[in-house]
Amino acid sequence: MKTGKKLVLLGGFFIVPFILFGSQNGYADDVRGVTETNVKIGLVCDQTGPIADITLPLSEGVRNYTRYINDQGGIHGRKMKLIVEDDRYSIPVTMAAFKKLLFKDKILALIGPGSLGGARTLMKQIEKLKLPTIAPIADRVLVDPFRRYIFLPVGFYDDEVGVFFDYIVHDLKEKAPKICLAYVDAESGKVVRDHA
Repeated sequence: MKTGKKLVLLGGFFIVPFILFGSQNGYADDVRGVTETNVKIGLVCDQTGPIADITLPLSEGVRNYTRYINDQGGIHGRKMKLIVEDDRYSIPVTMAAFKKLLFKDKILALIGPGSLGGARTLMKQIEKLKLPTIAPIADRVLVDPFRRYIFLPVGFYDDEVGVFFDYIVHDLKEKAPKICLAYVDAESGKVVRDHA
């Protein structure tokens, strides 16, 4: 072998391992919301506002499941740290809670918000900031078109309304049903009204 080729091979033999193993920070930044001891998850939903009777059980369920995970040893030995923010079913308060959780608390993932208006307002930010989000909102707009970081654990409002009408017509056998729809004067109520 020629001397030049030997030097290149010898240099590659020492440089490649240094590049691969010398500096772990050269390949990946720290993962937001994950430390050696815990994983931070944020929850934004109404705790004291007009739909608290619906969202308080959701919050308590998430708290209980967090305790269960931690009692089982956590996630790869890391305890889950749940940080709950009350948005009072208000879009400006939702935005403030989102910013606090993401930039101050540095959460890994988000559950919420619990309002359709808040969720629609945050969609672009969630995608831009690559924040895995479980939104307990039954609105098709959140996932259609496909959004990489938003997950819905519920059916869509139009499907839910369809189930009600199907039950009334097919199971109850009502020939000329008269249906009254009462809805909240908010984004989610308007979506349900339109689908009905």
